[in-house]
Amino acid sequence: MNMNIKIMFWLRRNREAKSLVSPVYCRLSYAGKRIEIATGVSVPASKWKNGLVKGNGAVEKAQNMMLKSMMAELILICNSMDKSDTSFSLVDVKKNIWV
Repeated sequence: MNMNIKIMFWLRRNREAKSLVSPVYCRLSYAGKRIEIATGVSVPASKWKNGLVKGNGAVEKAQNMMLKSMMAELILICNSMDKSDTSFSLVDVKKNIWV
């Protein structure tokens, strides 16, 4: 089966908290549909660049590691669903995330 799924992390600036941090969301796109999932990570907009948190501090490294771990888990979930030779939707992927 040919799976063409896109995974992207983005900063949702319109939900910025009083502490000036914005939540990071994950967007999955597949078969012309998309779904957004909150990651639980929040960062200042000034430290966000190209899907990663800028900086060499312990907090920034931990946040980047968490995002990379989420990406790896999403890839594993999508690959296992793709290998099962049954059709699936993004809702199916979302149900299997971080359970």
